[in-house]
Amino acid sequence: MGLGLYFHHTFKVIPIILIIFFIFLLAKEGKQFFKRILPLTCFLLMALIIFLPQLIYYWQTPGSFSARIDEVSVLNRVKEYQSKYQTNSVSKILLTQFLKTVGVFFRGKDIGFFFYGYQGPLIDIVSLVLALIGLLIILVRLMENKSSFLLIWLLSVVIFGGALTIDAPSSQRLIGMAPALFLLSGLGMEKILFYLKTEKLKNSLLLITMISIFLINYQVYFKQYIHSDAGWAQKEPATAIAKYLLSLGESYQVYMLREENPILYFHHGTIRFLAPKIQGVDVSENTRNYIPAKDTHKNLVYILPPNSKFLPLLHQVYPYGQERYFTNPYNGKAWFVGYEIRQDNYNIEK
Repeated sequence: MGLGLYFHHTFKVIPIILIIFFIFLLAKEGKQFFKRILPLTCFLLMALIIFLPQLIYYWQTPGSFSARIDEVSVLNRVKEYQSKYQTNSVSKILLTQFLKTVGVFFRGKDIGFFFYGYQGPLIDIVSLVLALIGLLIILVRLMENKSSFLLIWLLSVVIFGGALTIDAPSSQRLIGMAPALFLLSGLGMEKILFYLKTEKLKNSLLLITMISIFLINYQVYFKQYIHSDAGWAQKEPATAIAKYLLSLGESYQVYMLREENPILYFHHGTIRFLAPKIQGVDVSENTRNYIPAKDTHKNLVYILPPNSKFLPLLHQVYPYGQERYFTNPYNGKAWFVGYEIRQDNYNIEK
């Protein structure tokens, strides 16, 4: 738990799941619960020690702990979503968000279309049926600790990763549910196998089920999605931008002109991971103020859409600049253009 909190803000739901589960155990077991105090304390202490460096950072800059959560919280945009869903009721907004989040597993329509392209259901039909059987089992066994923990896990992710976040459903905020779904599918499969009489039948059904799940997912992802115009590899130029910046080297100052294409941005996680030493600025408005660049003695590169209205201006201000066009390797569509200006080839009028 301590390690996971380093990697993505959505992992913050895990402590919430555990706290709710501990409250459930306390209510269920009463005084018997306090026999668990020693192992729970050891567990939490170890998580705290691992997380301590990040905790110190958050202590010094408390606003950064909830910065992303505040940004994606639907409660911070109530008026916007009252208009979107045509209601003044916050409870109706949250219910709509909840149903849309649950629905993404049945019918798709993930908002990740804008980033990842995939619009189908987040779970294949065979695994979904098995998971629903597993869900029925844990509802029947609700007072058992393992079953209640699974249910708390599922609901917590749906609520905190879906209903309470803007533009639900968003698959990247629901990924923490995957292990619980796998466990539910396993429970469903186990229940079906229990009613089969012979080991041969059990083994045959298990093998057929696993092969079916593999073939369905292989077909959807590797045959359909990855080769479609909407696929991540087709739509997202971040990797290409990072490789391009690495080829230029650290002597360049980057200006990413986002005003005409918000998908292009320097602080995209992929770019920062692959090219961490490259310095750059995201220019989302008042682009004209950044051409020419101010107060820089570095080589420059402007990254912008191929048909940007600012490209002629760059030609005018930096006539010795060099254009480099990049296209989608799958469909040949124009992705972005890099306009490179070397320090020894221009003079900026002060």
